[in-house]
Amino acid sequence: MAERQLREGWDTCIVPALDGGYALIALGQPGQAPFALPPTAWGGPEVLRLTLQALQSEGLSCQLLDPGSDLDTPADAAALRADPRCPPAIRKLLHPRLARSRHVYGVTSTPGEKAMCPLIRRTHGYGRV
Repeated sequence: MAERQLREGWDTCIVPALDGGYALIALGQPGQAPFALPPTAWGGPEVLRLTLQALQSEGLSCQLLDPGSDLDTPADAAALRADPRCPPAIRKLLHPRLARSRHVYGVTSTPGEKAMCPLIRRTHGYGRV
């Protein structure tokens, strides 16, 4: 759905999360605007609003799609793993034992500080973010 919206001319598409953030953001072109938020905003209930403001200030259009669940906590991962619509490859990655063995760099609440966060990643793709 997001890909189609981008092809139709939207600069950005967002699937809002039920908790005030977003579950997906798709950009038509690479850019920093939607991610240039205060570090303390990430993971909070205002991240979607702040992202929309950042996009607007850069003159970028944004299509909001139907809201969905995002993946923030171990409970979210367990719920997704139990969902019959979850693809088998994703279900396997969400296995608690495997998830604990995967790490990528993530930004903490301290500006500029990097810390190891137990996030799931694909072994041949996403490393440092």
